[in-house]
Amino acid sequence: MSSIVVERVGSVGYLTLSQPASLNALTQVMVDALREGLQQHENNSDVHVVVLRSASERAFCAGGDMKQIRQLALDGNTQAIEHFFTQEYALNLAIATSEKPYVSLIDGVAMGGGLGLSVHGKFRIATERALMAMPESRIGFFPDVGGSYFLQHLPLNCGTWLALTATAVRAQQTVSTGLATHFVSHDELPALVQQLENINLSTTQNATETAFTLVQQLLDKANTFATDAQFTSLLEQRAQWFEGYDVEAIKNQLQAAQNNEDAVALLAKINSGSPHSYAITLSLFKRTHGLSLQQCLDEELTLAKEACTHPDLAEGVRAVLVDKDHKPQWR
Repeated sequence: MSSIVVERVGSVGYLTLSQPASLNALTQVMVDALREGLQQHENNSDVHVVVLRSASERAFCAGGDMKQIRQLALDGNTQAIEHFFTQEYALNLAIATSEKPYVSLIDGVAMGGGLGLSVHGKFRIATERALMAMPESRIGFFPDVGGSYFLQHLPLNCGTWLALTATAVRAQQTVSTGLATHFVSHDELPALVQQLENINLSTTQNATETAFTLVQQLLDKANTFATDAQFTSLLEQRAQWFEGYDVEAIKNQLQAAQNNEDAVALLAKINSGSPHSYAITLSLFKRTHGLSLQQCLDEELTLAKEACTHPDLAEGVRAVLVDKDHKPQWR
C-alpha cells in the first residue's frame, strides 16, 4: 500500500496518511507525495475541498521520522538532512497558502511534524481521540515545521509551555489552546465528510470564496466544542508562568508556585528535557517574533541543520525512540 493515498470523492480531494505501523511518521517519500498530492488537488477544478486524514486507528501523524534523521546525522549525511527539512518546510508553506479549503481530521495522535501538516491549514477538526503535542525538547531538538510561527500565535502563551514541557493536550483542550478550530465526535465524522463531498459549486461565480464559506458553515454547525472553565483558568495561570524568553525565569516562577500541583508537574518536565533545546527554542522565538511564516521557516531551516549536529539530538532520539530507556544524558 502506498504511504500516501491521493484520491477524489465528489468535491473532496483526499490526502490519506497510510503508514499505521509507524504511526504515519513522516519520511522523505511521504513528504514528497503529500506535496504532489496537494498540487494535484489544487489543479483539479472538480476538487473544492482538500481533506487530510489518517488510515490509522491510533494516530493522525506522530511527526517526522527522527530515527532516520538521527542515523543521517551519525553518518554525517548533512545533505540528506537539509533536503528533508527543506522539502518538509516547503510542504508546510504550501498548506498555509493553499487556495482551497484545507481540512485536517485529527482523530488520534498528532505530534511535531503532524502539527505542521494540520495547524497551517484553515480548518482543523479534533475528535475525542485527538492528542496533540510538540515533544521536540524530549529528543534534543526544537519545535520546527513553522512552530516558531504558529506557537507564538496561540492564546495565553500556550505555545511556550507546549514547546518547553512537551505537554500533550487532548480532545476539546486542543480547541481551547488554538491548535484545533473545531471539535466533532469520532462517530460524527462520516456524516460530516459526506457533506463536504456533496458540496456543489457548479452554479457559483466565485467558487473558491464560496467553498471557504460553505466549509466554514458546515464545520460551525457540526462543532460541539464547549468551553471548560476549569481548563481556561489553568491556561490563564500558565500564561503568567510562561511569559518571556528566559527559561531560568520561567523555572523560577514555577519553583515559586510549588504549592500548585500543575506547577510541580510542569517544572519536573522542564527539568527532564534538553537544556540545549530550551536555549535554541527561546532564542528562536525571540528572533522570529512578529515575522511571517516564510521568514520563520527560513530561520528554522538554518537552525535544524545546526541542531542535528549537536550531541543532544542523537542522544535524545536514542533514549526515546531507539533504546526507549527514557534516560538521556544531556550535554
